[in-house]
Amino acid sequence: MIFSLDASVVLAKLENTIFVSGLILGTFITNFTVERISSAWKLLLISSGIGAVAIAFAIVASRLITKDRYIRNIYTYGLSFANFGFMGNAVVKGLFPETFFEYLLFTLPLWIIIYVWGVPVLLISDSGKKNTAKDTLKAFLNPMFISVFLGVLIGLLNLKLPDFILSIITVSGECMLR
Repeated sequence: MIFSLDASVVLAKLENTIFVSGLILGTFITNFTVERISSAWKLLLISSGIGAVAIAFAIVASRLITKDRYIRNIYTYGLSFANFGFMGNAVVKGLFPETFFEYLLFTLPLWIIIYVWGVPVLLISDSGKKNTAKDTLKAFLNPMFISVFLGVLIGLLNLKLPDFILSIITVSGECMLR
């Protein structure tokens, strides 16, 4: 046997923690400038509007489908948020590299809603338990959001990273495209 039995688990962890993070971090470091953002605010506004409409539809539709709260939450999540992340990132980057940054900006409000409301409230919350501010903050402590935050910070401040670090980030991100 060439691969161990847990190879898929290892590869999934690499993808979710290193490769996607490298792809997003590299894109934000390169593209998150005042000039690019000043023209991209419309994407954030449109995306937020689409997200609001999708969530409203999902809530109404899921209530019509089932009365069971647990199942209704799963329907609401599934109808609200298509699987646009992870592999979607690689597909968009591979097919439309010149618009990948705009794609990331467009999906950013959806990611925020997923991590603030979708996953903690709809998928993993205890019934009757309120999420605290600490729970919400913990939801953002994941590789993708850390990459976005660092990329925004480095891009806006126009910080120059050593070439070997940029190379590691770029190669890690390109692993999603191969």
